[in-house]
Amino acid sequence: MKHNYLEEIIYSRYKENQLIEASSLYLQLNNAVNEMAYYKALERMVQRKKLLKVSKGVYCIPASSPYGLLVPSQRQILNQLLSDEKGVVVGYSLFNSLNLTTQVSKNIDVYSTYFNAQTKNIGNINIHNYKLNYTPEYARTIEFLEVLAHYKEIQDINHNAFLLYCKNSASAYNENAVKEVLEKITYPKSTIAFLRNILAHYGVQNSLSQYLSPFSSYKYPSMEELYALA
Repeated sequence: MKHNYLEEIIYSRYKENQLIEASSLYLQLNNAVNEMAYYKALERMVQRKKLLKVSKGVYCIPASSPYGLLVPSQRQILNQLLSDEKGVVVGYSLFNSLNLTTQVSKNIDVYSTYFNAQTKNIGNINIHNYKLNYTPEYARTIEFLEVLAHYKEIQDINHNAFLLYCKNSASAYNENAVKEVLEKITYPKSTIAFLRNILAHYGVQNSLSQYLSPFSSYKYPSMEELYALA
């Protein structure tokens, strides 16, 4: 493969510092080139500094500066993973942003459709691909379920902030969003029961019982226990 052929394609489709998933780009070429030759051409572009290897299977056109080539910053990477309703941040970065805890993690967990691969790691960013439209309603639903799923694990949790978050999230409850999220992401039955209990406390109608067995007992904190901790 002539290196300028692939270079022309990449430089016409991507901007500087835009993440390029090599496997996805290859599929877009519709077998126009030999796979082994394709990956060798990518490596030659890296050697010629026409591409930067960001992580395994991920490249970008490097931005230049008086000090040399610039690798995409963590903020630039996150913006690409999350923009245009492509994803949502979960884990401790989420819990901290909601003021549920002051604890932070060196890793950032993201659900995103930016890459076709099921999982990707770029530096300290862990990316999981769940095929969802991450509209504000869906993002809020995922955030609520993530908080409830990891409630017992959140270190130094602010119980007052948690109760206020539950109240606000219950008022914005979207049944359709919950239904589609639960079809794509598997949450423990105890998390769904926890959500049902919170919604019942605030008088929010829901159909979460369809996901639960009437003969099973699920472990989750009662509202009385939560208020006692606040």
